[in-house]
Amino acid sequence: MASLIHLFNVEHVDFVRKNGDDYDPVEWPKFATHSLRPTRWNTDKEHKPNSRGKLVKPDGYALSVCAEPMKIRFHRTTLKVKRRFPDGKTAAAPVYKKAAPVESKRSVLAFLVDYMGAPAKFRRLLRRFNDADCDKLYNNLIRASRIKFN
Repeated sequence: MASLIHLFNVEHVDFVRKNGDDYDPVEWPKFATHSLRPTRWNTDKEHKPNSRGKLVKPDGYALSVCAEPMKIRFHRTTLKVKRRFPDGKTAAAPVYKKAAPVESKRSVLAFLVDYMGAPAKFRRLLRRFNDADCDKLYNNLIRASRIKFN
């Protein structure tokens, strides 16, 4: 078992994978569970010379190193929608047609967004949506509600 200081100072490892109580070095951050961060650097100012006037300090760049857990960040490409459709009231929804012009698609989506009680961010984004974006949002709304219109 190599210490974290040895991995950082001698083997020049930045990312490790935790296996039980041990840390194994990995080449790619994709396979790592922790990243090594020095918490205290080895500088000349922190060490005093000995009786002969020679500066004695430990080897390496860092005096202490911690393993910081890496956070997995997911990039969401679409907006998150919760199910808010009541079961009996979907008959009033206008019909969404993929062949329709963009303005009619936006009006149908505006109705659905208001009906579902989605955040105001949806309403603002609708102004900038093109055909493909409208189709994608409609599919997400339908998937979120699990109700088919028409």
